[in-house]
Amino acid sequence: MNAYEQRQWQFTERIFRSQGMPHAETIYTIGNGLVGVRGTFEEGYPGDDSTTLAAGIFNHKAGQLVPELVSMPNWLSLKFRIDGVECRLNEGRILGYERVLDMQTATLRRGVLWLSPNRVILRLAFERFASLANQHVLALRVLVQVLSEGTHTLDIISALDGSILNPEGVDHWRELNGAVQGDTLSISGVTEQSGYSVAMASQLLVDKAGGTWAEVTQPRVPAHRYTLQVEQNEKVIVTKLVALHTTRDTQHPAAKASETLREAVALGYDALKTAHDGAWAAYWEHFDVIIEGDEVAQRAVRFCTYHFLIATPTHDERVSIAAKTLSGF
Repeated sequence: MNAYEQRQWQFTERIFRSQGMPHAETIYTIGNGLVGVRGTFEEGYPGDDSTTLAAGIFNHKAGQLVPELVSMPNWLSLKFRIDGVECRLNEGRILGYERVLDMQTATLRRGVLWLSPNRVILRLAFERFASLANQHVLALRVLVQVLSEGTHTLDIISALDGSILNPEGVDHWRELNGAVQGDTLSISGVTEQSGYSVAMASQLLVDKAGGTWAEVTQPRVPAHRYTLQVEQNEKVIVTKLVALHTTRDTQHPAAKASETLREAVALGYDALKTAHDGAWAAYWEHFDVIIEGDEVAQRAVRFCTYHFLIATPTHDERVSIAAKTLSGF
């Protein structure tokens, strides 16, 4: 595929503008019909709207006029500290930045070159997708590289953040409990009025051994930290795999999430990505509309089609589409 053809499948952001975050988060949403994940940063940013939504999981809170989709625990939560300083784009200095939504494979990528307040340069390359081949699997991979001289301490903090609430602080959970076991996290809960049970299970995989694990859980936020030493220019690959199940698809979401996670880990990120890409190729073979001679119109039609497809619950005969599909409230 040449550069001209590639542009018609991609939306690219090369300058980070914090004032446009809500708009960009919607545009850069990924999904697979079961799950929608807004385009927020893994490490978070002040004022962002870190939202993951599952099709059909509504709740009608007392005092609200209508039911609304329930914000799932934020599975994206993945933070990096270098020599004790947390990487956040509202601190330090951004030396390089690019974010690309590849609609052909429903994959979001982000590259960051960051100078920390203590003058350490960190390179991060993120990639995430919500599997179309297995709609209960979510996947995230990050390449981490320290470009400054010397030996550095890298902390990787992963969480399933159940503290995320709906707009105006509405809490739709009757109960929500997390657990940590080594490199594995889990969280399960029940919605207050609708009574849906929801469970997530997550495993963090780091391709460099010799580090140490520590639990850093807070209320409703099961989390762990992996600490290791890295040298200048050494590359570390961090993979986070997540499984999500609800009582709309199984009577035992927690057990099923653990099972799905084990299967995903056994397959590995590369195999999961290949299957996902193949499923999207079949999708576009059926749904793509070709417009010759108008690059803007071609990309616009594919953008609209993409957002329809990631919100279409083909896994379920029961279809209830929320006001903003699965891209937000």
